[in-house]
Amino acid sequence: MIAYLDGFLIEKKEEYIVIDINGIGYQVFIPSYLFTELPEIGSELKLYIYHHFREDEQTLYGFISNKEKEFFELLVSVSGIGPKKGLKLISQSTFDRFIKAIKNENTKYLSSLKGVGKKTSKKLIFELKDKVEDIEVDIIEDSKQNTKAKEAIEALVGLGFSPPIVRDIISSSVANDNSLTTQELIKTGLRKLGKGK
Repeated sequence: MIAYLDGFLIEKKEEYIVIDINGIGYQVFIPSYLFTELPEIGSELKLYIYHHFREDEQTLYGFISNKEKEFFELLVSVSGIGPKKGLKLISQSTFDRFIKAIKNENTKYLSSLKGVGKKTSKKLIFELKDKVEDIEVDIIEDSKQNTKAKEAIEALVGLGFSPPIVRDIISSSVANDNSLTTQELIKTGLRKLGKGK
């Protein structure tokens, strides 16, 4: 069982990366929000690994922090949600936002994710709420009330980006510097989404 990999990034795509460990390249599937946090090709990288076994294959899923990996393990323990579906779900959101929705029993947010209806969102909350209570998350509560943030979010969503991911990026930007203008927030968002300089 592989717990983590610590090597050099030799290939990165939105769906997966390849990390070199002593001359062996490991393909590791990642949540899409992690793509913007990856270092340059050739850089050292450590990922915590969820090692999934099946009779005919072994698949590696990678996360920046151990708490993300542990939450992923909880997520795929829910009946009807395997690793591939679990990865698709959190790829539409972010780690913090997903957990916060479960803690707050936010069925509206969870149901907005592709592949999650009202029934599944209730199941996620029922099976995971008690298990995620001790997991710390960092989401700015009042970002939606910030006019500049709201305008930046609407602009980026209008360009076709995923609403949950955009909201989290802008929330984080506002938390770091509340003096940013709407245009600066949009530029920051584009940069983090990999579409700007």
